[in-house]
Parts: sequence; C-alpha cells; structure tokens
Amino acid sequence: MKYSPVVLLLIVGCDDGDQKFGAYNTAPVVSISLPVDGSSVDEGTLVEFQGIVTDSQSNSNELTVIWSSSIDGVLTDSEPADAAGNALFSTASLSVGNHAITLGASDPQGMLTEFSIVLNVNDVPDAPTIELVHPATGESGEEGEEFNFVVQVSDSQDAPDTMTIEFESDIDDVFCTPTADRDRKSTRLNSSHLVISYAVFCL
Repeated sequence: MKYSPVVLLLIVGCDDGDQKFGAYNTAPVVSISLPVDGSSVDEGTLVEFQGIVTDSQSNSNELTVIWSSSIDGVLTDSEPADAAGNALFSTASLSVGNHAITLGASDPQGMLTEFSIVLNVNDVPDAPTIELVHPATGESGEEGEEFNFVVQVSDSQDAPDTMTIEFESDIDDVFCTPTADRDRKSTRLNSSHLVISYAVFCL
C-alpha cells in the first residue's frame, strides 16, 4: 500500500488593531575632550573646542550639533560633526566669567544628548589709550621758544593720576613726565563701555 503524505497548513489571523510597531532608536552619545573640564584661559585667548558625537542609528554628520555657553548663549549651531564624529569649534570671543560649556547633539528623530564642562575666562586688564592732540603732523617749533605738547589719555581700569606718562624724543630721550589733568576730561561710549579721557600737557 502506498501512502501519500497530507500536509496541513494552518494560517491563523489576528486582529492587530491594538498592536503598534516602530523602529528602535537610541539617543546620541556625546563627550567633550577640549577644553579640559575646570580649566582657565585669559580673556581674548583663542579657545579650541573638541567633542565626539556618535549615534547607533545615524551617521555622525547627520546629527545636529550645538555648542553653547551659560554666559554667552549659543556659540555655534552651524558646524556639523565630520564622518568620524569629531565636533570642532574655536572662538576668542568668550566673555569674562565662569562658563558652563555644553555640547548638544540631536539625531534626525529628535533625541537629544548634552554634555557639559566648566571653563573659566579670566579678566585681563586693557592697555591705556593715547591720542596726540598737539602738535599736528608737520608742525615745527623754534629753539628756545615755548612749545605745547598735548595728548588725550584714557584707561578703563586705572585713575589718571596713577598712570605713568612720558614724552620722549629720539634726540633728548624723556623730556617731560606730566600728570593727567582731572579737570580737562571728556567722555565717550566705546563698545558699550564708558571711557573717560583726560588731557595731558607738557609745556
């Protein structure tokens, strides 16, 4: 007797009305290697920022990268990471103070990761400014006759009578060391700072 196999295929259907399917996504991984956490720089120093941003589902250069400061706000949001995940940025314009520097990276699905360090920017005294008032270029004097030298000096940190002022000639060396005149002053606004200038006379 010859038997023929019988194959039964059972298909079961189910109502998937309550079932939801979606792709699994994880947040980016972020770290900062430069500057070193807790380090200090002087005001006006070019600071190099270097971080690493990676993501399991997206290429590093597809991530949105933002460097920000607790004092100066967003530093840059237009410098994407390279394919290896290096997020690089540099600036010499950080304000004086204790900054919390944050590197943030978000993937195309909107998941965000942030990493922060502390960077202190030291205040550096500004150099005094000086402007020649008299004599004018090309003006001359007579030997034995009185001749006036006048300059305008200012400093954002120091009082005028604490500044050392010297008039010097390539022939006579230092020939006058006057003191700024507190009664002859003017004020002006420069880069949001009020600058007081004092006249200096050498007769």
